Amino acid sequence: RQLILDGLSQYDDEEPELEQHKAILHAVQLPPGTKNWFLRKFNVGQLLKLPIRTLQYVPNDARGKVRDVYKSVFQVMDQVKNHESLHHRFKQLLASLPAMILPAVNGSDMKAYDVIRNTTTQFLEGKWETLMESALTRQQKMQSRGSSFPQDETNQSDEFKVRKAQHLAKLGNFSKAVALLTQDGLIVDADPIDRLRAKHNDSAMDGLNLHPDILNDVIQNADWEKTFQLDDMISFVRSKKFGRAADRFGIRLKEHYHFIFQDTEVAQLYLKNIALPILQGKLEIDEWRTDIGTQCFAARKPNADVRPIQNPDAARTIASGMAVNVLFRKDPECVKFFEVGQYGNVDDPRVSQRGFSKDGACWLVKEVQRNFELFGVLLQDPSGDQRVVLKIDIENFFPTVKRQTMFVTHAGRAAVDHPHTKINKGDAMPSRSQFKLALPLCV
Repeated sequence: RQLILDGLSQYDDEEPELEQHKAILHAVQLPPGTKNWFLRKFNVGQLLKLPIRTLQYVPNDARGKVRDVYKSVFQVMDQVKNHESLHHRFKQLLASLPAMILPAVNGSDMKAYDVIRNTTTQFLEGKWETLMESALTRQQKMQSRGSSFPQDETNQSDEFKVRKAQHLAKLGNFSKAVALLTQDGLIVDADPIDRLRAKHNDSAMDGLNLHPDILNDVIQNADWEKTFQLDDMISFVRSKKFGRAADRFGIRLKEHYHFIFQDTEVAQLYLKNIALPILQGKLEIDEWRTDIGTQCFAARKPNADVRPIQNPDAARTIASGMAVNVLFRKDPECVKFFEVGQYGNVDDPRVSQRGFSKDGACWLVKEVQRNFELFGVLLQDPSGDQRVVLKIDIENFFPTVKRQTMFVTHAGRAAVDHPHTKINKGDAMPSRSQFKLALPLCV
């Protein structure tokens, strides 16, 4: 059949379910001409195979139109929330919106406004298939342009970097010179997927104790709506800086959601249908891990090892940010727990996460500078002609935490017997009671 030949639909042998979904969508009154494409051909995976580029700035005059589009999708999502397969297809459509209605354009704000006016009008008129085809064509052209760069430009030798940095320094552009020397670049000489999977192996989860009894109790009985409120989500998005990298769907957290959430109804529907289900561990998982996945980059370390850098989906960032703010940062005793330990006797700044605090990076740099001065590491050249750029690597700046330890900390219960102590499997562990609410997100 045609559907099988297309290979684009999950409804190949599920005509009864297809008819049921058509009836549901008819009841919620989707724009005409969208049901057939949405149920049979829409596939977010087509977009994720391409680099998605979206607007870094949405003109003020166009923001109302963008909010109208998001509101229309959220309202339908809320109406079909009891139909899991339909709900997660709308979740995928939601993730595809930036590529469909906020494509990157070159030129003035007026040109961006014209593009957004056109795309939002098309979306509300039901021309979803046209918008998706345009998005795919646009991203494919960007991909072909990106692949035309010679490989040597992305895998520069150290000698080349030094020469270029010296040239930039002579021109007085020290910022670019330092950035060139300190950014390792990406691994392009070999496929890094196997190396990344070796560091993040999902099969390692099989032998871990996830404390299922505590997990189920928290999911079913915690007062989620009272703990995580709308203001927590909005304040987190507002606190982010402009210019952060877009996620794999092209969503820019501050540039897009900051003004979209100015509509309280849209923000409330997002909290109800996306953020809270992620925190509760109830968000349906599709093959693309929409909203809970990540974009992973294989950065090249000086020792030729791979440094996995993750750029999580915007929804995952929002949910985890809310958890950190509500469960950790709002509790002074919890902050103290991480700074100096349960009994106030941890003074290792790496173990106590001092480097992760708001001014942690500046604090570490000043500590390095203080030690240089204290031990006379840098002696000034009497002639004053020499300039030195130091490249410093702080060993174990991001300490590895074992997964089982993480689950134990959140559950507050020992997973195994601890020899040479009085702690046995099932005993209470030093922790904080509110940590349990982060266990579903952790698992």
